Amino acid sequence: MTDAAHTKAARPTLGALAVFIALVVLGGTAIGFLSLPGEWYAALEKPAFNPPNWIFAPVWTTLYVLIGIAGARTWSLDAPPPA
Repeated sequence: MTDAAHTKAARPTLGALAVFIALVVLGGTAIGFLSLPGEWYAALEKPAFNPPNWIFAPVWTTLYVLIGIAGARTWSLDAPPPA
C-alpha cells in the first residue's frame, strides 16, 4: 500500500541542494586527485574510440552534479508513516 503524498516528486530546498552537490563534487574531486593515473596510463596504446583526456572533467562533473541532485531529492522525501 502506498501513500499518495509519497509519490510526489521531492522538492529539496536550495540549501540542501547546494550542500549535496558540493559534497558529491568535492568528494569526486578529492578522489580524482588522490588517484591520478600517472605515466603508465599515458603510455598505454589506447583504442581509436577512447575519448580525449579533456572530456573527462566536464563529464564527471556533470555526473556528480546529477548525483547530488538525486541525493538532495531523496533526502527531502518524507519518511513513510510508521506501520
